[in-house]
Amino acid sequence: MTDCRNCRRNTELYLCGLCSKELTVLLADLPWLLRELETTVIRQDRLTIGEVGHSSDNPSPINIGAMELSRALSRQLGTLVRELCEERAIKPPRWHADALKAALWLTVNVNAIACSEGAGDTFVEIRDAKDAILGVINRHNRMYCGPCLNTIGDDEEQCGADLYADRESLELIHCPRCKSYIDPRKQLITWAATARGDLLTFDQLVESLDVDAAMIKGWIYRGRLRIRGYVGDDGQVMPKRKGECERVFSLAQARGLQDNRRGVTA
Repeated sequence: MTDCRNCRRNTELYLCGLCSKELTVLLADLPWLLRELETTVIRQDRLTIGEVGHSSDNPSPINIGAMELSRALSRQLGTLVRELCEERAIKPPRWHADALKAALWLTVNVNAIACSEGAGDTFVEIRDAKDAILGVINRHNRMYCGPCLNTIGDDEEQCGADLYADRESLELIHCPRCKSYIDPRKQLITWAATARGDLLTFDQLVESLDVDAAMIKGWIYRGRLRIRGYVGDDGQVMPKRKGECERVFSLAQARGLQDNRRGVTA
């Protein structure tokens, strides 16, 4: 028996069963994230919970930060593959420097990682790689546009999937649930006319304003931005908090504070 190189639990390999499963999940997410990173390199689309629009005929300039991260991950993941192959005395694949193929190879060779003395470092590298990709492709360029208002099914139930748009282009956004392409400008106007259009959670508020999260937290702390209620899983706003309900705030009030900060007369 030995200690898990990640969590220090007793284990027979260098990663315990729980950490091996967690690593498997992290690796399973990497191929899709790497594809999104490559898309972000040319800044045609953005990652959101449902967002990617039609690509422009004139793509935006290259995203240098995303490009540098993509190259670094290709080297990093390729090195992991090569080192694991050398430990097992097998020839590394020719494509070991291809980040996507390397991620797929690592996904099906988690047991090889768990048997490696460097398993703990590998776990941290994969987790940090995922966080780094998310940090690049999920930047503050996106803007929350409210829930999809299209109706679906025979019962004409509102779709309700959260929609996001790119602040720089406001291209059509693709709803991940009903698969419709939606004009974000019309979506914002229509949503603003609904009962909950002015009430947003903290995270949605951050994505709807041009100020950072710390500034908004300051408004809340000083009482300048008041809590207007709590939203449950069913989307209904309640005056009192129940369970894990999220706080909601007035978008109009927050925009007024933002304008005052800029010296604009509300």
